Amino acid sequence: MYLSGIKEGYIRPLVELESNKCENLIDYSVKNLFPDIFKGLSATYLEFPFKTKLVLGHTMKDQLGLSVMINKNINDESRKLFTQAHELGHIVMHQGFLNGSSLDFENDIDEANSDMREHEANWFAANLILPVQVAYTHVMEKHTAKQIRFFTGLSVQSTLFRLKNILKKVYWFQDENLIEQIVKQYSTCNHMDEVGSSELYKIFSEGYKLPHIDSPNARSFVNDNSDLSKKLAQNIKLEKNALNIEINNFNNIQRIIGSL
Repeated sequence: MYLSGIKEGYIRPLVELESNKCENLIDYSVKNLFPDIFKGLSATYLEFPFKTKLVLGHTMKDQLGLSVMINKNINDESRKLFTQAHELGHIVMHQGFLNGSSLDFENDIDEANSDMREHEANWFAANLILPVQVAYTHVMEKHTAKQIRFFTGLSVQSTLFRLKNILKKVYWFQDENLIEQIVKQYSTCNHMDEVGSSELYKIFSEGYKLPHIDSPNARSFVNDNSDLSKKLAQNIKLEKNALNIEINNFNNIQRIIGSL
């Protein structure tokens, strides 16, 4: 599939490049790749003070070549990093469209946008900034969403959106409402004890990462592999258990206990 090819051909090598510099995946941060990576793609990189704060980034291609402009007035480092990764996604995936045209980035990862190219660039940025193995490592270290933002530079809002996608695409969870509930519970965690008591931590520690559900022949590959089938069965069991258990806010439990 198209996005699988992008992941294997572009995202994975960049993730490995940065991962190889780290003694521990907790230290993974792609901010070290920018803005130098644009030079490797023969793209001119500029940080320009746009008169509007609505436009975060702008990518265009004309007779002089590729140009990427990031709004210098962005005062949030997480948003700036996401914008850089988003614009890189446009260069990698949409150069054909960019001939004689341009793309403006105005939205965060989970804000409504009907343009498929913007969704694809968001997907590219999220996969680059917070790869599955890095997200897994942080949760296993019992880091909160705010701590993940500190380490990776991905905003809390985008981190939560990414975790929903991982539950669905990597752990093969199917119930959208349950996924929303699990991530919402995790979002309330303020310290490691709360993360360790969360459903997300339980799933990541007891479940199994499977071939990406959107990868070519992923389903048949799992069905044809007895070990992967067993792992999928375990994930299905975890999902059913989570559906049968009311997910409580750990903070509320603590307050109730404290009032007794």
